[in-house]
Amino acid sequence: MNKEISAFKDICSFASFQMFRGERAKPVKILDKHSYTGPLNGITPTLLRMIEASQHEIIIQNPYLVITEEAEAALKRASDRGVSIIFHSNSAESTDSLFPQAFLMNDWKRLLQTMPTARIFVAPSQNERLHAKIFVFDGTITVVGSYNMDPLSEDLNSEVVAAIHDKPFSQMTRLRILNLIKKKNIEYRIEVDSQGRITKAYGPEDHVNEKVLKKMNFMRKLQWLRPLI
Repeated sequence: MNKEISAFKDICSFASFQMFRGERAKPVKILDKHSYTGPLNGITPTLLRMIEASQHEIIIQNPYLVITEEAEAALKRASDRGVSIIFHSNSAESTDSLFPQAFLMNDWKRLLQTMPTARIFVAPSQNERLHAKIFVFDGTITVVGSYNMDPLSEDLNSEVVAAIHDKPFSQMTRLRILNLIKKKNIEYRIEVDSQGRITKAYGPEDHVNEKVLKKMNFMRKLQWLRPLI
């Protein structure tokens, strides 16, 4: 473990952290969901409603970006309303699980093409690996917890998140994510002509090493695994 941690050069120490010292009370609602064997599912429908209600901006910071059809449809409707959408995720060079990155290879161009207000940023190396699962809606509501942006969290796993309805907290969270993006991250981009055709792109193929790309190109063909990723 020490050897693995030492690879993260920018890791911070919280040795002096004291619980409940100087914290301010915030309005928080805990959202829960059972695994597929249970009836409780309070997270996915709530996130979808928050996407539908957003008027200005949606920020999604998540280590695994394998968007389900239902979530993609809601995000597309938000983009059609002019809502800015920022995805911040891992790349194949920073992830601890290559399968989600392989499926993102299938999706990222379509996401940017069908959501013209969306931008995708990825962590370029192990030093910047993401593990946080955060949603910020209109700089007013923040959702943080164990819920990944993938079918596994949406349909199969038991998950729990906290929804914080507090503008100062959400603005602080928003700025931290944007500052992290500015620090050292790669943006996947496309250029689209007047007919809606992609004429130029910068994505995984342009910065991931050839050996890893070969693995991903094989994995991305295994579409039957998508509901389990």
